[in-house]
Amino acid sequence: MSDIEQQSNREGAADKDFHGTLLVVDGHSLAFRAYFALPVENFSTTSGQATNAVWGFATMLAQVIEAEHPDRLAVAFDVKGGTFRNDLLPQYKGTREAAPEDLLTQLPLIQELLDALGVAHIEKQGYEGDDIIGTLATMGEREGYRTLVLSGDRDAFQLVDDAITVLYPGHHFKDLKHMTPQAIEDKYHVTPQQYPDLAALRGETADNIPGVPGVGDGYAAKWINQYGSLDGIIEHADEIGGKKGEALREHIDQVKLNRKVNALVRDVDLGVGMNDFEFGPMDPTSVASLFAARRIRHAHPRAECHAGQVLAATSCRIRHRARAGFRCRDARCRYRIRTGSRHRSACDECGDPQAWLGAVCGRKRQAGKRELRDYCASCRR
Repeated sequence: MSDIEQQSNREGAADKDFHGTLLVVDGHSLAFRAYFALPVENFSTTSGQATNAVWGFATMLAQVIEAEHPDRLAVAFDVKGGTFRNDLLPQYKGTREAAPEDLLTQLPLIQELLDALGVAHIEKQGYEGDDIIGTLATMGEREGYRTLVLSGDRDAFQLVDDAITVLYPGHHFKDLKHMTPQAIEDKYHVTPQQYPDLAALRGETADNIPGVPGVGDGYAAKWINQYGSLDGIIEHADEIGGKKGEALREHIDQVKLNRKVNALVRDVDLGVGMNDFEFGPMDPTSVASLFAARRIRHAHPRAECHAGQVLAATSCRIRHRARAGFRCRDARCRYRIRTGSRHRSACDECGDPQAWLGAVCGRKRQAGKRELRDYCASCRR
């Protein structure tokens, strides 16, 4: 979907009589992406504690807050231990590699940061973060809020309707796709309500959920459009010919089980209400104590700013050592950063954490001398 179409969809949603905007964040999904977006070896404290996921999480969340201007904010996390899905499908997520230890040790730090910033984070034993997200999104819709779900998990697509939009990260995080009902239909040729049926037929490799052999999104969508739903497909399974029809009949029990496993719970008793999701004002003392205790450098937050600005301001501007022979990215410049010099890893203009990939030296006009500054691709222009 083009940027113009996405903007049009956002404006259309804004025209509806919503009480405000609720942003629901998949905490583990965002932390995982943040961890792999920034090099862990360049983001650690003097004690050796990795902080790249903390830095990236805060910066990425700040970018979304700045773009979407939510009135309410909640972050959902998974908890250790199985869920009812493991009882239904013992091999569920069994092939996933264990999360890096450096990432796991940063999750408590991320939650401490959220506490200091006045952002609610929620988890519930026996349920996945996806179930928390489904419940929060349903709660927001019921209370009359436009709800945005920030998640890289396609299971969230089943939540999408006129009031709920999934913000799905692309290859670059800033390229968030606004998965509206129309966007779901354009990509998968089924409605959001039918998406779990499609996923049950296709399976989900990442979660170790086997689908019907040889059946992908295309054939699944074709059958759903022909028979209306998974139940309709099963009812008419004998009418589907060819090897794919035979494979379907042989795996009907698995498909039924898949559909139970991929359905999100939307009524978990969380013991919270919409008023609990107001974020800010932050606790400056808690933030300062957290960063001091972890020896994480950060910009001093301005006294009067909303939580999104605070997130951007306190995004751990950790310094790292420049690689030997690192050259200014400006093709017109021959300045080379001297070996071992140190510089900020974020853009000096906008705070983009990727600036270290494209450092550019600035120029002091008065003295005609160069000083090293980091700029992201946008600010460099």
